[in-house]
Amino acid sequence: MIKLGFRRNSIYIIQYFIYYYVRRIIKLLISQIFEFNDSIIFSLIMHLGEFFGGLFSFLYQNTFIKQSREPIKLSGITLIGNKKKMNRADKLYKIGLLIFFAAFFDFTEYILINYYIPRISATRMSPTYDLRFNSITTISSSLIFTYALRLKTGRHQFYSLLITAICLSLVLIVELIYNINILNSFGNLLFAYLLTITALSLISFNDTIEKYLYEFNFLNPLLILLLESIFGLIFVCIFSIINNPFKEITKKYYILNIKEFVILVSLLFLYIIFSALVNIFKVLSNIFYSPMAKSVSSYVLNPVMIIYSFFFQNDFISNGKQNILYFIINIILSIIIVFFGCIYNEFIVLHCFGLDYETHKEIAIRADSQDLEFNELTVINDDDEDDF
Repeated sequence: MIKLGFRRNSIYIIQYFIYYYVRRIIKLLISQIFEFNDSIIFSLIMHLGEFFGGLFSFLYQNTFIKQSREPIKLSGITLIGNKKKMNRADKLYKIGLLIFFAAFFDFTEYILINYYIPRISATRMSPTYDLRFNSITTISSSLIFTYALRLKTGRHQFYSLLITAICLSLVLIVELIYNINILNSFGNLLFAYLLTITALSLISFNDTIEKYLYEFNFLNPLLILLLESIFGLIFVCIFSIINNPFKEITKKYYILNIKEFVILVSLLFLYIIFSALVNIFKVLSNIFYSPMAKSVSSYVLNPVMIIYSFFFQNDFISNGKQNILYFIINIILSIIIVFFGCIYNEFIVLHCFGLDYETHKEIAIRADSQDLEFNELTVINDDDEDDF
């Protein structure tokens, strides 16, 4: 028996999910209409969006908190306004260092996925190559939480991670089998995919640091986002000295007519806005739910994206032409990964093989039953004492 369920604060993940895919669609339009992709400018505008999102939401929060003691809501989010001082686990220099590394992991992952990896491989990278490996974030986040933060893993979570890991291994094997066209390109291709897995794993380190800073140092999540974005912009500016982010858009200015160029700039501006929203709800999802639950949002629509990519982006090319078996295998594996990602986070609960025993809902039911039995026993004992 299968049950669907969403726990408290799921609204953060739902909004993150919406904004994440809207931003991805915007980038897809920019790539298909203007053949403008794998540019360093996407990293720049992403970090700009992160900065403005963190800045405006933080200022909005503090402005309203000064006027009222009641919790302030921003797009359905109850913002934190507690002025009570609590003892932090770390000193300020360590907090600053953690924020620095969180920003560095975020910057490195984005640069690798969107700029370097497509250039490393000697063969044409699939438009969905990073999406198909995104579930590694659930595995890596779970491992970090289990071994670093001592989070207990339930039976349903253990088997979900095991099956997801097997499917990811099969995805990698299938990619190598169907893309080895030239013997000399095998090393570059393998390195590109391993680097993809490594880059995506950095997301887990970023998420874990944000969660740690909130749980153990009581930092405002919007302040964490703002400080991260400042470091991120510094990294982008340093990197821009080597790679000019405006070089490619300047070329487009001379190639496109005025109307087309205005559309391109408008789409890039929308990319900034949705980057701001993605980053706001990313940090809120990490803090008020979990990095593992947030990670599912980035690959839950993989089957849909894979189908679109096959029919409209000429994806799943092998030996110079589209391969249907290659496509079908990836569809099946992506559906399995999404299904078990939902089981891990208890969006789907399987009532078989004891996989529901350690879910939050079943634990709560058992706790309520034990409280009821205890109360009944107390009443019986009281009655016995009165009779005596």
